[in-house]
Amino acid sequence: MLLTSPDALYQSAFSNQIANLRTRLDEVATELATGRRQDVNAAVRGDNNILLRAEAAIEAFEPERARLNVLEGRFRTAGLTLRTVNDLAGSTLVSAQAAGDLAAGVDADGFAATEARTSLATMFSTLEARFGGRALFGGDLGAGQVMADVSVFLAEVDAAIGTLTDAASVEAAIDSVFAPGGGFEINVYLGGQPLGAQLSDGQQLAPIITADSGPMRQVFKGLAMQAFNERVQEDQRSSFLLRSAEVTQTARDALTAEEASIGLARNAIDREMVRQEALLFDANETVETILGRDPFEAASETQALEARLQAAYTITGRLAGLRLTNFLR
Repeated sequence: MLLTSPDALYQSAFSNQIANLRTRLDEVATELATGRRQDVNAAVRGDNNILLRAEAAIEAFEPERARLNVLEGRFRTAGLTLRTVNDLAGSTLVSAQAAGDLAAGVDADGFAATEARTSLATMFSTLEARFGGRALFGGDLGAGQVMADVSVFLAEVDAAIGTLTDAASVEAAIDSVFAPGGGFEINVYLGGQPLGAQLSDGQQLAPIITADSGPMRQVFKGLAMQAFNERVQEDQRSSFLLRSAEVTQTARDALTAEEASIGLARNAIDREMVRQEALLFDANETVETILGRDPFEAASETQALEARLQAAYTITGRLAGLRLTNFLR
């Protein structure tokens, strides 16, 4: 029969106690440094669904914020681009109105035509605006080219007018360029269909208009009429120029409405960002409530554990100096 000395029994018991104290001290020291409880199961009391939902919300915040930032940037850039196009159309139609005034001078028709051609070239270039790698006015095109060179558009209009000189016939010929299956649709606009966007709460945002939209076609028609006004017989040219200015102004009104729509979309994106930040705050508060560790409490427990550990080492050291004969006396 084997006998175990009392000192061996005590040393074994104290060794286990020291190991447990060291483990707990390491946990509390980590909690003091991180501010988070290490024993998650104890913190959630067996139900971790609330914690999992909060952590999922925190993890989803950064990707969603990045997506909203891209959306906001696209709508902001689109709004600025539409304002540029709108302003350019407004300044260009002034020359058409001036040329439509019979007192404007003999060179006014040619000046109005040159102004329109220059503005069309600028507009075509402006509508290639991009943000985040996507062509803003190309719909679902992606990163490709939105518009052919302006010379292609002018050639389409020129071919449609041909030898026509009557004002109504020339306008009808220009309309044919924009008709379904016409030259504008086939050879000039190279983009795709309008691309919508949705916020995480399910709200749909009105898509950014394409360079193929009604308001854009109307702008191009008005400026095309102005650019080719010299093809109209002279006795009808003044009224034709005024008609071109009227068409362009109608298009400008429609573009202004699109700018307002973009403003509403940006407001919705801003509200969604605020909502996401509120969700993040609530999620962090939930995690803090469940896993947060009071630093003063952790520091106090750390000191207590260190004292207990020091006492345990002291007792173990004394036991190590005892002999069996000490117990037999």
